[in-house]
Amino acid sequence: MRGGGAHARGARCWGRRLELRKDARFKEINRGRWLGLTREDINRDFPDDMAAFLRDPEWKGHGGESYSDLSARVLAGLDDAMAAAREQARPVARGCWWGGGSGPC
Repeated sequence: MRGGGAHARGARCWGRRLELRKDARFKEINRGRWLGLTREDINRDFPDDMAAFLRDPEWKGHGGESYSDLSARVLAGLDDAMAAAREQARPVARGCWWGGGSGPC
């Protein structure tokens, strides 16, 4: 789809009209105060954070999500997307899925 990007509507796939729906549950993991930082930045600016995370990947002292949090929200989003689209949904990108619904993006 050229020129339409994430806001294009009414795409066709296998002869069916599909709409792009946004769902925040499909966004990237929230790493809190680590957002936008390299591992080197984190080690320099928050030296205790990385050690705590490496000991326990479910640690959330950075103010963001754990992997369990991420998994729970993505799986809930997939369940809802599949139910809403009557098994016609297709995850296509971060934060979006294609489905055969009639609601706005």
